[in-house]
Amino acid sequence: MKRGELAFMAVVGAAIVAGLFLVLAPNILVYHDPGAISLGASLNATILKPDQAIAIKITDTNNVDFRNVLSVTDGWGFNISAISAPLCSPLPFGIGVYQGRYALGNLSSATLLPYYFWSPSIPYSVCNVVISTELNAPSFEFGPRQTVNYTVTINGYWTPGYTLVPGGGEMEGVLHPYQPGIYTVAVGDEWGHTLLFYFRVT
Repeated sequence: MKRGELAFMAVVGAAIVAGLFLVLAPNILVYHDPGAISLGASLNATILKPDQAIAIKITDTNNVDFRNVLSVTDGWGFNISAISAPLCSPLPFGIGVYQGRYALGNLSSATLLPYYFWSPSIPYSVCNVVISTELNAPSFEFGPRQTVNYTVTINGYWTPGYTLVPGGGEMEGVLHPYQPGIYTVAVGDEWGHTLLFYFRVT
């Protein structure tokens, strides 16, 4: 084989290796950077009637082209309840709802309203009760450019007791609709990112 052919084959081989690296790199290289995560959220409305529910859409996005494996630090900046998606899968964010208008500076002194949320796929299931305050794993992994999102709908706050359910039986908790006034919604993730929103019940 001639020297020119060998050089050509070497160049082709290097290009193939480089191409494979570019294809596989997002799944081979691993980041550990909570600063690469951006938290987003929105409310379905800012003015509600007492019998209406507030829907909160939450997203956590990995902004790098590589896997991002982060230690679960419970870095909440406020009193918070974690939420579980259907089938009880863990999520890296949580919410807090408070009666009154608060800022980040005084949110830690506010009293968290206790709440459950309901999913049409598994009604009256323990998966839909806000019972967890942290992930059960020591870390959470985002895929390359992955966005984790979930929408939770809350139609009031709960006090201890039991409520009759359609078809017989009862479920734990007594639902109370939101009373007129202003409410603060805090959204945060495990790594200290926090957003505040407000809605009014008229």
